[in-house]
Amino acid sequence: MSSTLESMTIIQQNNYITFVILTVIGYDYVLSFSNEIEYIWSKPWTSVSTLFLFVRYAGLCNVVSSLLAMILRLWAIYNRSRIIIHVLLALFSLEIIPILLSAAIYSDPSNLTVASIQRQDFSNCQVVPKSLIWAGVTTVVQVTHGAVMCMLAIAQFVWQSIQMYQVTKQWQLNRYMRLFIKQGIIYFSAVFLYNLVGVFESFGKPPTSAREGDLLFIVAYVPLFLLTPRFIISVRKLYARGIQGTRRGEGIDTGFGLSSAGGSANGTVMVFVDAEQNEGLEDIDEISMEVITSRSE
Repeated sequence: MSSTLESMTIIQQNNYITFVILTVIGYDYVLSFSNEIEYIWSKPWTSVSTLFLFVRYAGLCNVVSSLLAMILRLWAIYNRSRIIIHVLLALFSLEIIPILLSAAIYSDPSNLTVASIQRQDFSNCQVVPKSLIWAGVTTVVQVTHGAVMCMLAIAQFVWQSIQMYQVTKQWQLNRYMRLFIKQGIIYFSAVFLYNLVGVFESFGKPPTSAREGDLLFIVAYVPLFLLTPRFIISVRKLYARGIQGTRRGEGIDTGFGLSSAGGSANGTVMVFVDAEQNEGLEDIDEISMEVITSRSE
């Protein structure tokens, strides 16, 4: 009888958690839908717009498209550096290739290998990879890729903060918080957390209760699902305010290095912003123009 009650309690807890997750995702969708219309559907269609569709509506492709969005954003904030894009794409390929090879070599549609795992309050069956080597390689590359992207984003934030301080000669928290949000450090940290959870699941001690397993799932996957669409919208919102190029009207930057107008011959990027659309970004634009002026001198 006690075993039956425990099973019913676990099912009830899972139902509550599922309801909370769906409520949070639905609420976030309602909050961000107006921005989605304004900065995705109402703007000229680009490759980033297609990427947003995969992130927002194609759940099975969410992880891959999220990583591609992060890679493109890093490529953009590093001025479309070939070294950066080659390193990140190489790591991304090393993530995908072992998965495809493992599926092609070891997958057998006629049988499935599972193992019974005993928890404190229940037991369940888990699929056992036929090649632990491939699974381990993929997990290590994933966490390495996530760590590299997170460190590159933080390094760019620190570098721009130092440049900002050299111009203003003072530390102002509000400016650095805006820069922190603009660089998307939270989003890159969420991807790194997702990869860390993958390492914990592969090499760490398995959860001893249903609550621990559900909490691990929520911490890793829900932020990744929610934050990536917001990440693309926030970048599009920021770059929709400006026109990149040496003169007004050359082109609109997507913020991801795609479908952007080129800068001047010496690599300097000028950003012109309409006054009525610039509410809340005066400090950032002022500092950006000061940094550009100091570089020219």
